[in-house]
Amino acid sequence: MPRTCSPSARSSAAPQTGVIEADIAQQGSIKHFVYKIASNQENSSEMPILHLQSCDKVVFDVELAIAKRSIMLKTMIESLGEDELDEVLPLPDIKSHILEKVIEFATHHKNDPMPKEDGTNERTRMTEWDQKFLEVDINTLFGLTLAANYLDMKDLLDLSTQAIGLGYYAGKSPDVLRNHSESMLLQ
Repeated sequence: MPRTCSPSARSSAAPQTGVIEADIAQQGSIKHFVYKIASNQENSSEMPILHLQSCDKVVFDVELAIAKRSIMLKTMIESLGEDELDEVLPLPDIKSHILEKVIEFATHHKNDPMPKEDGTNERTRMTEWDQKFLEVDINTLFGLTLAANYLDMKDLLDLSTQAIGLGYYAGKSPDVLRNHSESMLLQ
């Protein structure tokens, strides 16, 4: 029997666009998550859904508008055509707990303008919500950075690298940085 939970993925300063719902069902060894925005302004049951599968075989059903925050997924959707989205799209480089965080980020920023793709080095501004979202352990932060790079999500990539540089590595000696880099490569 699916269960529904409503994680708090919005700050009080964010526009009131609705809540995130996650229906979770397990079939054998594969978990299936359904993420949708419940809103008074739009009928979320009519929104096209994209099925994304993490490397550990967890399937996430994500609204198309949320998935298109990723340039890689947007390009894939445009290439396949929105009518051909019944298949599960594997994301072999992203673990389920990281993909869940990426979806949370994309859902929160769903109505934000997309970052510029013109090659400028303009940095994404970190909001209070982004700061709280990125208060995670260093391995999750690196996982978010790798996922953002793989999915071509400039805003998440900018913010996660800022969090790494400003938070974890600020004031650390070169020896500490080198030791940590070597230990990360061995994992």
